[in-house]
Amino acid sequence: MILPIGHEGTGVRRLPWVTFAIIIINIIVFLFTNSEDKNIQQDLKDASIKVTTYYVKHPYLKFNFFGDENTVLKYKDSEIEKWANLTGNVEVPDMDTIDDEQDHLDLLILQMKKIKNSHPFWKYGLISTDRTLVSLLFHFFLHAGWIHLLSNLFFLYILGPFLEDVWGRPLFAVFYILAGIFSGFMYTIHYPEFTGPLVGASGAISGVISAFLIRYWKVRIKFVYWVYFFIGTFTAPAWTMLIFEVSRELFYAYMNDSMASSGTGVAYWAHFWGLGFGIFIALLIKQLKIEEKYITPVIDDELKFVDKDFSILEHSRGFRDSGQIEAAFEELKSISGASRKLPEIGEELWSMGLAIGRETEAAPIFLASIESEIMKDRTERALANFMQLKEKFPDYELRDISMKLKLLKRMVVEEDGQGAEELLMEVLNGVNSESPVGIMLEACNVFWEFDKRFKTSISGPILRIALNNPEIPEEKKAKIFKALESITKIK
Repeated sequence: MILPIGHEGTGVRRLPWVTFAIIIINIIVFLFTNSEDKNIQQDLKDASIKVTTYYVKHPYLKFNFFGDENTVLKYKDSEIEKWANLTGNVEVPDMDTIDDEQDHLDLLILQMKKIKNSHPFWKYGLISTDRTLVSLLFHFFLHAGWIHLLSNLFFLYILGPFLEDVWGRPLFAVFYILAGIFSGFMYTIHYPEFTGPLVGASGAISGVISAFLIRYWKVRIKFVYWVYFFIGTFTAPAWTMLIFEVSRELFYAYMNDSMASSGTGVAYWAHFWGLGFGIFIALLIKQLKIEEKYITPVIDDELKFVDKDFSILEHSRGFRDSGQIEAAFEELKSISGASRKLPEIGEELWSMGLAIGRETEAAPIFLASIESEIMKDRTERALANFMQLKEKFPDYELRDISMKLKLLKRMVVEEDGQGAEELLMEVLNGVNSESPVGIMLEACNVFWEFDKRFKTSISGPILRIALNNPEIPEEKKAKIFKALESITKIK
């Protein structure tokens, strides 16, 4: 199994209220329907016992049940019919008595059907043969269990805030609802005869996933995987994961059709059409430059109103764009203390400083912004900026070992070790027998990965220091010793 656990190079400027609201609504609806489900299941069980018992005693009656409907409830009609057929020989009464008994059985079945239809899944779930506006709007707020609910909300939580931040709250809210409606509607088109209810936000969430992967096309996403007892992590660019997601859903959709053409099981076609909807809308917004023309200016104006430093940053950009770079530089220097909160301040100052020969003044502020990016796990951007800074000022260093290790790790991920020599030496000089165990183990991991990726053998000193540390567990030392032994093989 593979699950995303984070991504780099993105950040939100405002609280994602729409995402939070969707999550809260889904949880509230689930708690309500879950409590309803328990009561209805008990009533349905009692009704099914009455029907079964009566039919077992009167097997000569016609069993007019629910047809081929496939319910998500317990005690399905197929099971009841199977029980009812397990009967012995009974005496058949006269026709008048049979008519009365048939009416009574039909009434019991009708009562059972009413109980089934009172379930929220059947009242608000999307049914192909009985599609309504209400079911189109509400089916993606219903979930069949905690795992179903939490898996959907997990993806919404890690991706939704970033899409909401760049698209704005109104557009994101409309997009989410339309993705849910469209994916559900296309599912009913694919299975026009399916009589069971479609529930779950997977179609809408699939739209969010594909839209995020289009909007943040080059962002690297971190995944955790486990196969039996093997667990690990890896990173991959968003565009590769988009191809993977579309291919996977399409594969499972056709596999599901080959095994059960009625539409039972997981709604893979709803996932597929949700992905398609997200791709289309994200590409449309990108092509028409809707974000740049209409959304970003509105959000920027809102941020100017609530954040003085951001307002000054935007004002300085106005000076810069009009050619008044000196004035822009001075204005940004007045808020240089906010560069850890707004790394863009340091980046703008550095760019302007290079243009007017004042990079020496901008360098320490630029370094502070780089450190801020590292602390926020935006290491891709931080690494590019740090290499620029080191090119002009080789003596500048990050303030602690953990930040240096994060940049080295980014070099390994990008398979680009150019300019890493100084950073490697700084870490080597900074790690010693008195370093915290966590830092020492992280240094071992990063240096060892660096050796494997770039066919070097620089991890030896770090590994030896770790082997001599009494606080490191023996099982960790065994792995470190194996790594140390293999250095000569890498060479």
